[in-house]
Amino acid sequence: MLWLLLIVLLVFGFPMMLLLAALSVSLWLVGAVLGLVWAVLTFLLHDAAVALLVVAALYLGYRMGQKRQAEQRRLS
Repeated sequence: MLWLLLIVLLVFGFPMMLLLAALSVSLWLVGAVLGLVWAVLTFLLHDAAVALLVVAALYLGYRMGQKRQAEQRRLS
């Protein structure tokens, strides 16, 4: 009888545990993404000038990286 109970727990309990863990992780990830979106929107709405400076700095860094890669390809 004990073995039967253990088999039933294994057959039904393990998938339920996996389902609960997947649901928990997915809710946590959704919350984290929504938190990041909220933080970005709040930053953009309250500090637009600083946000534009950050975007400009990122763009300049991207362009400098492209130039550097092009030079390295040309030298190789």
